[in-house]
Amino acid sequence: MSSSKPSSLPHEIYLSIFSHLSIPDLLSASQVNQNWHKSSLSILYANLHINSKTQLSIFHKYSLLQRHNGLIRSITLCRINLDVQDKLTLSNECKDLISIKLIKCSNLTAEFLKDLARSNAKSLEKLYFTECFSLSAFGIAELFSPSSQHLPKFHTLILQYNPEYELDLEFFEFMANNFKSQVFKIIILNSKRFDSKNRKILQTFARVSKDLDVLETKKDNIQAIKREREMTDDEILRMIED
Repeated sequence: MSSSKPSSLPHEIYLSIFSHLSIPDLLSASQVNQNWHKSSLSILYANLHINSKTQLSIFHKYSLLQRHNGLIRSITLCRINLDVQDKLTLSNECKDLISIKLIKCSNLTAEFLKDLARSNAKSLEKLYFTECFSLSAFGIAELFSPSSQHLPKFHTLILQYNPEYELDLEFFEFMANNFKSQVFKIIILNSKRFDSKNRKILQTFARVSKDLDVLETKKDNIQAIKREREMTDDEILRMIED
């Protein structure tokens, strides 16, 4: 009696099936055979979420970004103080990303953002910066400057309202006027952040919210996201889900 080896399913079918598995199940499936290994890794690395410096250090140590950069389509970094090596690795190894999400990260520079966008210029569609208070209006504007790279697929930017670094109504209105094909989502929190130079309380939440409402009615590509309190990491992740 003869037996035949079952034929392999197309890669797309495996991806569809494995997309419903949990991470532990995907890790188990990756050990079955070569086809399952390939499909499991495609799912595991497609939307990469790194939420600690320790995790990022592991990626550095084992060159995981370099080895699997062709699989990564979205990367989320949460609560990481990025050093020079982090920024160099991310901008050099992350290619063809569709979305980049930075949550409560620090030490972000205009040069790093420009390098990261340049590495993903042909594919990048969305940039999310939430509670990254070191970002400046200059750093964001540099991404769209004529001297910078062209971003043919880019359409959505989420930013925190932060007048201390000139991320204010004037800046958002300028961006909306000059980049009409992009959508700018502005997050405003009811928190008492201080201007480090003048030590004055920034404009009240009610006043800024009202001004944002006016801007939103004037500009089709402006969306205001108002929150009465600081958001948890899980709330932010749900808000910026693709």
